[in-house]
Amino acid sequence: MVTPAELDSITLPLTPTPGSPPCLVGFFECITDLLPGDFIYQIVGYGETAWIDIGAGTPNLEVAANTAKDSIDVGLDADLSQTFIEHWHLLKGEAKAPKLADFLNRPIPVLQPYLTIFDLVSPEMLPFRLIGTEIADTFGLDATGQNILDFMPPEDGKIMSDLAHQIVAHSCGVEVKADVVTTTGRSMRSGSIGFPLLRKEGDADCVVWLNWIGESNHYGEPVVKMSGFERVAWIDVGAGVPE
Repeated sequence: MVTPAELDSITLPLTPTPGSPPCLVGFFECITDLLPGDFIYQIVGYGETAWIDIGAGTPNLEVAANTAKDSIDVGLDADLSQTFIEHWHLLKGEAKAPKLADFLNRPIPVLQPYLTIFDLVSPEMLPFRLIGTEIADTFGLDATGQNILDFMPPEDGKIMSDLAHQIVAHSCGVEVKADVVTTTGRSMRSGSIGFPLLRKEGDADCVVWLNWIGESNHYGEPVVKMSGFERVAWIDVGAGVPE
């Protein structure tokens, strides 16, 4: 659920060291009472702004008092993957992984189009539970309920399945890369970061992935095949990683 909140801030200049670029220091205060675990993911609209004269005067410019059309997605331009990792950590708390219900009930809109979640039914069956709109567009269909292993050669499917089961067993994350091929035969590099989710109390039997394609697939050609899966790195979240 998205809850609007009001944020106050004051920004002042700092004297940089010689040769360094100008820098600012800001103080932020959320004047809306938030629920435990809530955090700000998007800043929308600015109002009641004013210059602060600290002895040297202020610019002879009018400060906009209503810029509600402006919107800043925190994490989108900076590092989408870091936003994903921090969100997973926040929902995890002291548990070994977040609950699936919590992850579904507390979405970050900027992440949703690039997420997929699949269940670990068996080593040979990993059906999509959720597929974001960007990923559905990439494949040219809504693959909800379909086995992700059907979209890749058997040898790559085994790698994918093994990695998924290992991050669930060890309560860790993994970064992978793969090649994707479009309907015209165009090949592009893709990447994903995956973490486990608890579908039932005490059992981590889902995996959520943040996915991207290096060239963003501006060609609008649906992906028909994935191959060349490789593990880039394990992500240790405190419980160790597979050897």
